[in-house]
Amino acid sequence: MAEQVQVIGVGSPLVDILAHVSEEFVAGIKGAKGGMELVNDEAMAELVGNLPEPPVKAPGGSAANTVLALARLGLSTTLLGKLGRDDLGGFYQANCAAAGVLAPRFKYDDGLPTGQCLCLVTPDSGRLQGRYARSHRRVHAVQPRTDHQNPRKRQGRRLHRQP
Repeated sequence: MAEQVQVIGVGSPLVDILAHVSEEFVAGIKGAKGGMELVNDEAMAELVGNLPEPPVKAPGGSAANTVLALARLGLSTTLLGKLGRDDLGGFYQANCAAAGVLAPRFKYDDGLPTGQCLCLVTPDSGRLQGRYARSHRRVHAVQPRTDHQNPRKRQGRRLHRQP
């Protein structure tokens, strides 16, 4: 018998890419420390390609962060979102499964890459974020199905919604 899901997260999956860089590196790119720049997928690939050392990657996005934390605390969770059919999408799905998220329910898109958030950290712990979020390119509404006639079927279910 399948385990009942206690928490469902609905949001935009982003792969967080964390990199330590020098002040000179930050001075040579668009944006200011403490800020965030929306970038297209080509600009993101160029930024990541120019990093002085390999970055650390982790599944991210506010809904995913919540669901992953709750899964680590022992709650039964799942995640709804859309990934690109690429290496980062495979990385994201595998990491969610390894963290105990039950059968994440991802949709895949062959036309767009998986969303990413690059966080550049300088020696003084300042940060600059570059984000390629699929959601600003193509938006798809997700409507959870509920049974409004039977309140017992809704009992115990929670929804974390990412704006």
